[in-house]
Amino acid sequence: MIAGSGRRAMGGVAMPRLSGNFAVTTWDERTILEREPGKVSQASVAQDLSGGIEGTARVEWLMCYRPDGTADFVGLQEIDGTVEGRRGSVVVTSIGVFDGERARAGGRSWPGPAPGSSPGSREAAGSMRRTRARQRSS
Repeated sequence: MIAGSGRRAMGGVAMPRLSGNFAVTTWDERTILEREPGKVSQASVAQDLSGGIEGTARVEWLMCYRPDGTADFVGLQEIDGTVEGRRGSVVVTSIGVFDGERARAGGRSWPGPAPGSSPGSREAAGSMRRTRARQRSS
């Protein structure tokens, strides 16, 4: 589940509230640094989006895991999709935390507004739940 915050964006322009789902279609994660305690890893992820945003997304995550499985993460996500009949793409930067079950992140679109948002909108916030990757048929 992904959801927009509904709060006012920079410059006082209202950001539309969006709610939707995503399915992780690929998750390729590799450890880039073992450290005590924990580790740092990088993941290349693809997602299918449905609901408020219909489309696909690709994201690169850097994650710093603690021994208990929780983590802090940063990412760059390219979203290509349709919002309220308007098609476009946007890159969103995000910073968040993973508590072992649920990830929460806030972010900003770059270099401009996401598809379907008002001119000047640049903020995004939301939460995500882990789901299983969809099985692909050959």
